[in-house]
Amino acid sequence: MISLVDRKVLVIGGTSGIGAAVARQSALAGARVIVASRTAGTSDHGPAAGVFSVDIGDRESLESLFSRAGDLDHVCLAAGPPALTDEYAKIAVADAEAHLRLRFWAAFHVAQLAGQKLAADGSLTFIIGALSRRPLSGRALTTAAQCAVEGLARALAVELSPRRVNTLIAGLTDTAMWSGLSSDKRRAFFDDYASRTPARRVGTPDDIAALALAAMTNPYITGASLVVDGGSTIN
Repeated sequence: MISLVDRKVLVIGGTSGIGAAVARQSALAGARVIVASRTAGTSDHGPAAGVFSVDIGDRESLESLFSRAGDLDHVCLAAGPPALTDEYAKIAVADAEAHLRLRFWAAFHVAQLAGQKLAADGSLTFIIGALSRRPLSGRALTTAAQCAVEGLARALAVELSPRRVNTLIAGLTDTAMWSGLSSDKRRAFFDDYASRTPARRVGTPDDIAALALAAMTNPYITGASLVVDGGSTIN
């Protein structure tokens, strides 16, 4: 296993939800963590942490982030847009392009910039959703964007070798993304999901983060699509 002690880990989308859990667990493992997000806020990931603002939809903003971050050991892209929900025939071209910019093109830019900064035994991890495994009606564009990221990661595992590139496919996770629902509706939604999932529960950010750290520290994992979804996509 690769130790994270004194290794530099950049988590984009690292101030909330899954990204914050990745940053926190990396810091607990001894890493020097840099977190970046659209609204940087504050970080509780230790005195060595840096906290930067970034717009993942803007190449210049990402270039500035990587310039400030310097050499890196691991990069995790945990930021991304919410699902684009509409009948495929009704999706506005502008909305589709915006979604792809924040999902696929953000991954493209991060990979190009990270490839110039990563240590030879470093890793790049993309976190996407489980629609890439189990499409739903009205989510065609979101599914396509997630699958594009997964395909990019598999190809980059070859091209960036010996650096490792992986995709984490996360099932329903209890994050602030769902805060727009009332507490009663949210609980009913989560309970229904859990009842139809072999694990009989909804994921937590720490569930996903644990696998992200495995992708960083296991030198034999690359080109992989690591599913952490409570079994929802096999049910």
